Amino acid sequence: MTTHMIKITESEADIVAKGRKMFVFRNSNCGVKENDTLQFRVIFKGKQRPHKIETQRFLVTHVSSDAPIEKGFSAIAFRRTV
Repeated sequence: MTTHMIKITESEADIVAKGRKMFVFRNSNCGVKENDTLQFRVIFKGKQRPHKIETQRFLVTHVSSDAPIEKGFSAIAFRRTV
């Protein structure tokens, strides 16, 4: 099991932190697999911005690169663990 740091916008972080969005699309080369852990970092104008999502951890429940997802990208589903 690996922990991955995922960059995210503040508006997307708000939605994920509230539990209203449980997936992201990322480059397939990021190496995320089922049962890995995700941590999110809010980035604004190239700099990290403090956000409550930084204290939360997420378990990857599913990763898919199958169509209709654009080639080179994966859909990563997750659920909050802490």
